[in-house]
Amino acid sequence: MSSGQRVSTPERGGIRTDALSRAPLRMRPDRTLVPTAVTDFLRENARVPRRAAAQKVDLRQWTTMPRGGHLAAIEQPELLVEDTRTFFRGLREPQAGRAR
Repeated sequence: MSSGQRVSTPERGGIRTDALSRAPLRMRPDRTLVPTAVTDFLRENARVPRRAAAQKVDLRQWTTMPRGGHLAAIEQPELLVEDTRTFFRGLREPQAGRAR
């Protein structure tokens, strides 16, 4: 299992590699309250529906990019960096809103 596929949970002592952590997001019973942003690249191999993501995470930002795919950091680094900065900038502001 690659590092990108592992789920870290401090309450369980670190990295979970059991069957539940490898289950599709829709099958996991837990919901995270960590503020989350999703950058949806149109040519991504595995795209998550916005509604499904919002049910499992505290979705603060959802951005659909006009181009890019699975290797977005290499293909469209400027778009990804600006979107990431926008997300964290919003967390620093006193009234950070919900998903746009």
